[in-house]
Amino acid sequence: MIKQKNLRQPIILGALVLLFIIAGITALLAAGRTKESRNPPEAASPPTITAQEAASSQAIRNFEDGTLQGWYGRGGDEKLTVTAEAAHESSYGLHVAGRTAGWNGPQLDITPLLKKGELYTLTAWVRLPAGTPEASVALTVQRTTNGHESSEFITSGVASDREWIMLSGRYELLHSFEQLKLSLTAGSNPGLEFYVDDITVGQKPAPEPEPKPESGSASVQLDIPALQDIFAGDFKLGTSLLADEVMDPESPDAVLLKKHFNSLTPGNELKWDATEPRENSFNFTRADRIADFAANNGIAFRGHTLVWHSQTPDWVFMMTQAISSARKCCLQG
Repeated sequence: MIKQKNLRQPIILGALVLLFIIAGITALLAAGRTKESRNPPEAASPPTITAQEAASSQAIRNFEDGTLQGWYGRGGDEKLTVTAEAAHESSYGLHVAGRTAGWNGPQLDITPLLKKGELYTLTAWVRLPAGTPEASVALTVQRTTNGHESSEFITSGVASDREWIMLSGRYELLHSFEQLKLSLTAGSNPGLEFYVDDITVGQKPAPEPEPKPESGSASVQLDIPALQDIFAGDFKLGTSLLADEVMDPESPDAVLLKKHFNSLTPGNELKWDATEPRENSFNFTRADRIADFAANNGIAFRGHTLVWHSQTPDWVFMMTQAISSARKCCLQG
């Protein structure tokens, strides 16, 4: 006689295992929902320039409402905080931290504010946190044209923890564009923290007739022999200059250059960090201004240096490290 097997025990055991599995899945789903509910909502896109600001071609960012006022991290990992410690002459300013690359820093979309062919003045006040060694901070505009982004240098200055410095430069929008973003960076100091406040973007008013130089005002003495003529039979007489010095071709700086020199060299505008701040992103705007001034006045134009110890863009070193790592990998293989 065949003995009948007891099937109840395996069935009960299987049911218990199934219950444990269902309970585990339920707990995981509940944990996922709890975790999701604790995450902050996805950050909204940075607010754009208001219609009123666009109509007046003027925008001011002073952080007095306690918000970022449209500023966000260019690299995505920067920590931007509105604090009283970062205030210039008011209650609040912007503390920039968490930078890991020279091009990292705060950024503001100013696309609706600017128009092609117009001249603008860009200004920002900068200071470093207490105990931070002096470092250079730059004001730049990232212009996107035909899908390609170019970084256009506006001005820079050496900031310290002792006092605020004003970065101010003029920006002439010569090209068509899809997007424009204002940024503050510290190319030679990737980890630098800094304070920034009272940032303004404004259209430069129509120039007024320049008054005649008064006593003590800058002027160029024209009734003396030109140095370039005195040494004409020996050598060319040259000097270096920055693009801002010839922004106005009739300014005292420009007049002095035309009077005494027959050879010009850009001081910084043809160095690598100025012409290719990011790999395959070229910018010759300021160098072109000097070259055009030289050509228009029959002055010889010479390049300065392609590589300079303190003005090599950060991406070169990152590329070098990548090549070095690849080389080691190949040798080991």
